[in-house]
Amino acid sequence: MRDEILDQANIESGRLGMTPPTDCAKVTEEHLAAVIVLDLQFKKITALRHSDFDGLISLRRLFLTGNSVTNLPEEIFHGLSNLNALVLSDNSLNAVSEGVFEGMGNLTYLALQDNSLIALPEEIFRGLGDLERLDMSGNSLSTLPEGILQGLSKLVSLDLWGNPFRELPEGVFQGLDS
Repeated sequence: MRDEILDQANIESGRLGMTPPTDCAKVTEEHLAAVIVLDLQFKKITALRHSDFDGLISLRRLFLTGNSVTNLPEEIFHGLSNLNALVLSDNSLNAVSEGVFEGMGNLTYLALQDNSLIALPEEIFRGLGDLERLDMSGNSLSTLPEGILQGLSKLVSLDLWGNPFRELPEGVFQGLDS
């Protein structure tokens, strides 16, 4: 799977003079460590494994828009502590596990719009204190857990449009400064 992803990816390297190899067999740990942008939009990806992004320690932006991913392994993004933008829009995500974004304290933009999410765990965004923009529009969310937005003190944009909310807990937006 990892070789298939690298074959299809638009990769931007952060190191001057380093050109990503065209043959996946020649990709080294040094190449992976230099990747800062990984664009996997509209690549017909249906599944991801927990190790698919291993070694991408400098990655800043990851785009997975327009695929058919239905779930995210809990440790899929572990090790991506430098990531500041994660775009998972227009997939088929129906659930996201509580620890999937753990260790992503530098994340400022998270796009989950246009998926099939029906519920989210209360602690899903725990540790994302730098998050500024969160888009969960176009899902099937009918409610949100009361403490889901706690700790997101830098959040300036929250898009929930297009969800069939029946009710929202009274304190769901408590703690948001903006």
